[in-house]
Amino acid sequence: MKCPDCSKENWVVVREKAVVETRFIDLEDGSSGQKKYTGSWRKEQDLKEKIVGIRCNSCDKKLTDRDLEKYEVKMEKVNAKTGVLFVGTALEKFFN
Repeated sequence: MKCPDCSKENWVVVREKAVVETRFIDLEDGSSGQKKYTGSWRKEQDLKEKIVGIRCNSCDKKLTDRDLEKYEVKMEKVNAKTGVLFVGTALEKFFN
């Protein structure tokens, strides 16, 4: 399927994943001024990921159900591990 904006076939699933990291800082004397870090960043925890959607990797256009209407499909579910589920909509016009 080609992108409606740039006509390329370069689709990617986009997710947001938050990471909490900590770094020690020396505040012993309590004086003013620039304080230096005493170590490297350390990963504390990974927060839950969130799937943002599907977009064209060439022009950054986000794929919507309106873009999929001419193919008579819609995105039902986007899962980070199992893939994307597209459902046919051709029969819906008969039942509505």
